[in-house]
Amino acid sequence: MQSELLIGWQQEKAELKREVCRLQEELAESRAEREELESRSRALNERLYQSVSPSLSLPLRLESDQREWKRRVREGREREARQALLIHRLQNKVLEYRDRCQRVELQLVSTEVLILLVLLVY
Repeated sequence: MQSELLIGWQQEKAELKREVCRLQEELAESRAEREELESRSRALNERLYQSVSPSLSLPLRLESDQREWKRRVREGREREARQALLIHRLQNKVLEYRDRCQRVELQLVSTEVLILLVLLVY
């Protein structure tokens, strides 16, 4: 009985670790994609600035810088929201795991008490 419970705990722990690793990999991939797109965007903007006449270049650059700043702020907020959601999900999984462990511990204690009673009777 105890070995089955221990195996169940180990399997649950391994499953939670796999889920955390998968989420971390997805987060890293999305960051890499975002950085690549940002790099391409900067390169295209630089080419655009070089092709536009100097009189139009400054207002375009200021407008572009302002858009870039707003985009970065928005992305930062989105990133914070995603991280908060991830943390919330992981906290819920930890609480579920903790509750499950407590239930199993109670089952173990009750089983041990029953075994002791049986041994005392015989």
